[in-house]
Amino acid sequence: MRRLLNMSPAIILMAALCATAGAQTPAPPKLSVTAAINMALVQNVDLKSSADSQATAASRLKIAELNTSYSVGSLVNLDHSPARNLTNSSVFSSLTYTGSSGATARADVTPVGNGDERGGVGLTLRQPLIAKKGALSDKGDQILSARSAVRTSDYGLFQTRQSTVIGVIDAYYNAVLEREQVKVEESAMNLAVEVAEATRKREAAGLVTGMEVSRADINVARTKNTLNLQQSTAQGALDSLMISIGSGIGQKPELVDMIPETLPEVPTLEKAQELAAANRTEIRAFDDRIAEQERDLLIRNDEFRPALDAVAHYNTSNSDTGFISGSMFDQARSIVGVELTLPLDQRVIRQNRDTSARSLQLLKEQRTFRLEEIAEQIRNAYRGYAAAKISLDIYSQNLAVAEKGIYLAQRLVDEGEGSNRDILDAQQALTDVQGGMLSARAKLYLACIRLKLAMGDDLTKMGTK
Repeated sequence: MRRLLNMSPAIILMAALCATAGAQTPAPPKLSVTAAINMALVQNVDLKSSADSQATAASRLKIAELNTSYSVGSLVNLDHSPARNLTNSSVFSSLTYTGSSGATARADVTPVGNGDERGGVGLTLRQPLIAKKGALSDKGDQILSARSAVRTSDYGLFQTRQSTVIGVIDAYYNAVLEREQVKVEESAMNLAVEVAEATRKREAAGLVTGMEVSRADINVARTKNTLNLQQSTAQGALDSLMISIGSGIGQKPELVDMIPETLPEVPTLEKAQELAAANRTEIRAFDDRIAEQERDLLIRNDEFRPALDAVAHYNTSNSDTGFISGSMFDQARSIVGVELTLPLDQRVIRQNRDTSARSLQLLKEQRTFRLEEIAEQIRNAYRGYAAAKISLDIYSQNLAVAEKGIYLAQRLVDEGEGSNRDILDAQQALTDVQGGMLSARAKLYLACIRLKLAMGDDLTKMGTK
């Protein structure tokens, strides 16, 4: 029913230093669960790391989708021998193109050449005809892999956001629960003090013995200790909430939202499992990985095929030094043909193909197993929901009985037919029921939220845009 936070001073100090270094936004004086979620979605360190990974994947996709690159440069060297002493120099530039279909082109231009260097123009074209075409080409595979990496990072960011939100919701309502438990213990403390004072008056009137006074005083001391521990637990729960938000610990905002009594709609078990299979990002991530691996297997099988490329070369050079002129094209040369490469040694190719095939089969089995795990998560969430609902019903029924027990015990004492032990036992029963009711209500609501999480619902919608 109660959850004690065991945090060492070193951990608390480290968290405080991290919070100070990160200059987080402090929590407002009054903090709602919506505000807590929104703060966490901005400040949570794990979420920032996941967002950075997403940005990196997007940048790599932009790089992969670049088809062209160009460069410029110059060359200067001294050619010295007994027969001559010559300085060579040139200025050159190049432009390359790599298409997603596998086609490549390169243009080289040397506008200036002196010494043995000459100005010139060169052009090379290559088009695969059999192997290494389209998605199976290096460029096509690079682009598709980068796009898959972006989707994977999107899934990862979504899952981190989900984990962040459910962590904040858990921490927020646990803090509310512990705060309300403090009120229950304060009420128990007030009652214990009243019983002790009444017992002393009855002892003075000769109605009870000193044993009952001692018993009442011991109960006061025990209740005070329980209240002190509960107050410490409540502050620890509040610090845990601040950490889940990404804010500094030690703050004491007022939590304005109580544990909701209106529960989210709960679908049938079959519907929940259907929604989970369709919405869970882990399954979509597996589908992407399987598609990636299937393409890798196609690439490995493609390597068994002969490579036949259409190739064209064109180059020309200037017979004179200096800037290029029309005369340089008089020494032009062009070559057009095909290039055939046969993969005779297939030992490495075969091993790579077999490895890729095993990886693909393993991914498919992992996807099936993950679906089973998700189905079990749904069932666990339903069991947790059902158990919490039954507990809440039981405590709700017992609350009136416990409250009546206090009244009856007091009547027995007033009529001289009972002792303060009856009142103390009734008081403890009432405290247990009130605390159990609070805990059951919190567990019931959180069970509904975890069911939504298991179904793949977007929990960030619980915040405001």
